[in-house]
Amino acid sequence: MGVYYRILVALVFINERKGSCMPKQKVHKGLKKRVKVTANKKVKYKKAGGSHLMSAMSPKRRRGLGKDCYIDSSILKTTLRQLCAE
Repeated sequence: MGVYYRILVALVFINERKGSCMPKQKVHKGLKKRVKVTANKKVKYKKAGGSHLMSAMSPKRRRGLGKDCYIDSSILKTTLRQLCAE
């Protein structure tokens, strides 16, 4: 197994030096935990501030915090690229 492993490592190193294999795009883990991509490529997220200390808020504001939001189109392309969902 040791010889096989060394050969495998050498092949990977040679491929990386030649640049024949492209680096893989990694998902942004923090963003992945906070948003969801819908079927129509919209990015949905929850509003902040709705977990506690809600007694000081008006009922209208509390209802608004319960609704989902969608990411603005100006940063949508960047967000989808970070999620590898293009």
